[in-house]
Amino acid sequence: MRRTAVAILIALFALVALPPLGWAEGTSDESTSGGSDDTVDQTTAGVEVYRGGFRGKRTGGCRYDRYNSFAYADVVAAGTANAEFTSRGIRYSSYLVTCPNKTPFVRFFPDPPPRNLANLAIARLEASHLPNPEVAMAPSPDKGIVTLGAWFWTTTPFSTTDNRYSVTAAVPELGIWATTTAAPATLTYYPGDGHDPVTCTGPGEPWLPKYGDEAASECMYTYVNSSDVAPNGEFFEAALEITWRVSWTSSTGAGGQLADIRTITRFNHTVRELQAVIISGSDS
Repeated sequence: MRRTAVAILIALFALVALPPLGWAEGTSDESTSGGSDDTVDQTTAGVEVYRGGFRGKRTGGCRYDRYNSFAYADVVAAGTANAEFTSRGIRYSSYLVTCPNKTPFVRFFPDPPPRNLANLAIARLEASHLPNPEVAMAPSPDKGIVTLGAWFWTTTPFSTTDNRYSVTAAVPELGIWATTTAAPATLTYYPGDGHDPVTCTGPGEPWLPKYGDEAASECMYTYVNSSDVAPNGEFFEAALEITWRVSWTSSTGAGGQLADIRTITRFNHTVRELQAVIISGSDS
């Protein structure tokens, strides 16, 4: 009985003498629409995910120090043996938060390895920020001609430094972050006629009338049969695909290459044969 009373007194003393416990703001799942550089796309368990590079540490004038008092964790975390725990796959650590004109308090913040943050960023990047290629062809897909090389290209921005193609996952209070960036690398045309696709570097070059019908392009495919031979008897089921090279960097200096991402646009391509028509007549 005496030991129980002593334990209760120690616990009460710890609760009074040590700073109060709290959670990082935004630890519940909440999604916000957006995608521009000044919005947060999603907040998951205290981790912000947004387009573009890291925006900087957000302290609000406060200081954040790791808080490793195991005794305190025992008291306030209902038996937790340390100052860390994992929830929904994300590691949390306790921090002592000291703000001007406020009583210091302890708060748990997400403290995941940078590679885990990179996984969150790449998932968001793949899900919503990489565009399908906008299809451009000469002749146009509804006016293809047998044996006449068809130029293909895309008007989708093909910049390797475009901020729209980066996504950051961060814990801004702690300055922990990882940024994934996708750089468009190649363009692939799938003709849909049973032959191999054609891949070229970059977005392809737009055809101009001054080039005429004899000019060639790296991004070109020549049909040898009309689309009358297609299974539907009308058009080939073609597609244009962008391959994106993906890399990541982080607040710790860790980084590297990730698996490529591909975005694709499917469309119908009609190909016809030109028939020569000879008209006979007299000179009289």
